[in-house]
Amino acid sequence: MKKLKQRILATHTTSGMILFCSIIIFIGMIGSLAIDMYVPSMPGIANTFATTAVAVKLSITLYLLAYAIGIFFYGPIIDSFGRKPVILVAITVGLIGSILCFLSDSITTLYIGRFLQGAGFAAINVAAPAMARDIFDDKQFAQVSSILSMFFGLGPIFSPIIGSYIDHYFGWRTVFSVLSVYSILVILVVIFAIPETHEEEQHHVFHIKPILKTYWNIAKNNIFLANTLSKSVAYAGFMIFYTVTPFMLQKYMGLTVLQYGWITLALTGAIFITKFINTIALAYVDVDKIIFLSIIMLAIAGSLLLLFGILGYYSLFTLLLPFMLFGIGSGFLFSNTMAAAFKPFKGKASGSVSGLLNGTQLFAAFIGSAIAAHLGITSLLPLGILMAVMSIGVVVQYVYFMRRATE
Repeated sequence: MKKLKQRILATHTTSGMILFCSIIIFIGMIGSLAIDMYVPSMPGIANTFATTAVAVKLSITLYLLAYAIGIFFYGPIIDSFGRKPVILVAITVGLIGSILCFLSDSITTLYIGRFLQGAGFAAINVAAPAMARDIFDDKQFAQVSSILSMFFGLGPIFSPIIGSYIDHYFGWRTVFSVLSVYSILVILVVIFAIPETHEEEQHHVFHIKPILKTYWNIAKNNIFLANTLSKSVAYAGFMIFYTVTPFMLQKYMGLTVLQYGWITLALTGAIFITKFINTIALAYVDVDKIIFLSIIMLAIAGSLLLLFGILGYYSLFTLLLPFMLFGIGSGFLFSNTMAAAFKPFKGKASGSVSGLLNGTQLFAAFIGSAIAAHLGITSLLPLGILMAVMSIGVVVQYVYFMRRATE
């Protein structure tokens, strides 16, 4: 195991970079799997607990809320105590949440389990980019960020279809048993294969006041704001999709749980392909240009969804086409905005930068999911209004903050 850890830290070699990325991808998948794998089962969960669609949608909202809160704190915590011990404690909390969801006999118990899952699994979202920032230079980090983003996209791609088949053959509770087993495997990998990348002399003393000051200094950076808000809106759009569409497509359009799983596979597959294209495009096109074109795609997608809603065109095609375009734009954004947001800080307080970046993203997803769940959206018009306001707003804020950054 010692030799394995030495190979991971040998990031100047291709094999060291590949090994590091492979392990980070494996442990990093747990967060997206926990979000998306049970989404196709939401109508079935509503039937099991004899509750409403709004009540079940709240389980996504609570997960995102806990995830967002956790991310804001994990950034400074991993800067203070190191990456590895925090990951181990946090994944254990997520494991307890998964077990509670599996054993839940009421929607309230499911809520508690989902909240614990979010609070625990959030640590990986912060630790993964922070660990990469610890050991890679600027150029390598941009490449690694693109690779990690591309492969982390596999979670949202395959987890709904995997979850739909597990639900179809074994029932929705088995989804959470699978997450429990995966959590145990992650814990073992972290114990035996992951080295500590944040040296003890780099640790910061954990105090709330300096943490808030650090966050404030990061948040004042216009480049950070422009890229973080863009990434956050893109992610919120997909959480809205996952909150609304299980019931729209299964209950109102008559699709089965398996058909819903295949639809999400097609949609999220477009994101993955886009991320792969992005790794090639980075060699020829400036990152900021790619980001700007991406947010224009988001605005077009939101406007198109609104147009279909106004015209009363309510079908599977008119729902999925705008979201497919939204997914293509998001695929470019997810890869590039993370590296662009880190750039002004040049490796300083990378845990806090990662925490604020991802915490803002998850908090935006929480707000979007909460609004979508509260509205009880069952048609394109209210969904189109929500998506159009968000996507057009992201263009406005990006132009504003990037102009301020050059003044």
